[in-house]
Amino acid sequence: MSTLPLLALAFGGAAATLLARRWPDASTAIGLAGLVAAFVAASGIVPGDEIPIAGGALVGSAYARLFLQLGAGIGLVLTMAGRLALGPGWPAYLPGALLAGLGAACLGLTVRDTTTAIVATIGGGLAGVLLTVPEPASQRTVAVAARELRAIAVAGSLVIVATAWVARPLGVLVQDPAVFGLAYLGVALGVAMRFGAIPFHLWAARVAEAAPEIALPVLMAWGPAVLAVVGLAWVDGSIAPVLPVAGELPAERALIIGVGVSSMILGAIAAWIQDDLEHVVGYTIMQDAGVVVLAFAALDPGVWAPSRTWVLCLLAARTAFAAWAMAIDARFGTRRVPDLGGWARRSPVLAIALAAIAIASVGWPGLAAFEARASIITQSVDEPLAALILLGAVLPLLYYARLFAIGIARPSRASAAAADDRLRRPSLPPPRRIPSGPLPSPWSLRTWGSWDALTRSIRLLRGLRPLPDVAAAALEVNRSLLVGILVLVLSSTAGVVSAGGFGLAAAAAEPAPQVPGTGEEPGPGSSPGPIGSPEIPGASGGPATPGGGPGESPGGSSRSPGPSGS
Repeated sequence: MSTLPLLALAFGGAAATLLARRWPDASTAIGLAGLVAAFVAASGIVPGDEIPIAGGALVGSAYARLFLQLGAGIGLVLTMAGRLALGPGWPAYLPGALLAGLGAACLGLTVRDTTTAIVATIGGGLAGVLLTVPEPASQRTVAVAARELRAIAVAGSLVIVATAWVARPLGVLVQDPAVFGLAYLGVALGVAMRFGAIPFHLWAARVAEAAPEIALPVLMAWGPAVLAVVGLAWVDGSIAPVLPVAGELPAERALIIGVGVSSMILGAIAAWIQDDLEHVVGYTIMQDAGVVVLAFAALDPGVWAPSRTWVLCLLAARTAFAAWAMAIDARFGTRRVPDLGGWARRSPVLAIALAAIAIASVGWPGLAAFEARASIITQSVDEPLAALILLGAVLPLLYYARLFAIGIARPSRASAAAADDRLRRPSLPPPRRIPSGPLPSPWSLRTWGSWDALTRSIRLLRGLRPLPDVAAAALEVNRSLLVGILVLVLSSTAGVVSAGGFGLAAAAAEPAPQVPGTGEEPGPGSSPGPIGSPEIPGASGGPATPGGGPGESPGGSSRSPGPSGS
């Protein structure tokens, strides 16, 4: 039952936040409280805990718990940073979209049925479309939202049709490699399209132009990441076991490798030459998504743990980068990179944050993120091409170096006019005259409902009377510094995830949960999979899969891990 509280809090909080959107402060407060509650609920998920629902089951796992903890925690800090930096004009739908996405991610990562998991991830992506239509809506923002909807619909349809095609009884078609090759290709390309990987990046580029920077990771990273985890589990459970019959699928794998490598290389180059920060953020997400697409080309159980490790590193690093871009825009009043000369001189806090983001996204040998990316590349591509692609993994240093070079250059007009990172003491507000008259009773509910009445009626609290005004003034004069500190928290979190902290290695390598009571009792090391996985004649005698990833049980029967092999 450990996943039910999170589902209730996430979907209930999302509904309450969106219903209260007419009252922005109340909506934000509900969203923040919902994210805190969701983090606590995610921390209570018990790996292996099963909840039977409608003939299926929700199964908790360590990976799902870590994914949801990071989602709620990072979303909470992102919301606070956005509200402080952007003020009343911030995207008020963000907390609701984050909570709805958390609920969808919980379903996608814990439900045992592949189709249900895919539908859940698509539903979570639809909630994010709200972020592309700020109020008041314009023709341009509506057109961008339509592009986002179209991409979600096409990608989701590809994945659903592909998984359903293989799940049905195939009869004599089981000996035809094209059946499995097309299904495999449909899932991989659907995930690539959902991420906006090159050459499916046109819709993502338009979204990056219209949506605020703070919304880009929600639209282009978090939702697609859940779909990628579900898709990888399905490929490992339904396609990899039939390779002795279906063949090595060389043409399909070559196409997927082409998409992945193109996204990695061209995405980094595009981010390097862009002059708008929102485009830089968007192309960096596409670049890292290329590594996820490459994981589909491996068709090897050994890529199971590295791919899930890289997904979480991608999410943490790119969310922090989007928050950094938002903070830069709010501080200096421009998104154009050439106009940001001297930004690092004015804000050392943001400079440290960008350095942490660069380390988290590029890394070095020994860091979990670097090793995961290298493992995916070497298992997906043969030498010597793999070595060249590994060299291309350091291409992000190009755009980070450009940003730092501009940051230490001569201050531009925008940088010179912006506030620096010094802590400022607010000027005390003029004392307010306490009205004469009888003091209210300290035992009255009306007294406790008013700060002025409370501090008047209780002598010990009279010195605290100006506290709200002083706190508001201090927040206003140090707003930029507080936003920078929150961005530094996000970048530090990305660095910890990149180093393998928070138990990432153990969670990513976790095998699928053991769930009895679904027909036959699974033996030691076996893992239940999605309903309707194909039974392939002659494929049951293959070698057992190494521990820690999905594959065959020791008894030799091919069993898929399902999307909850998380």
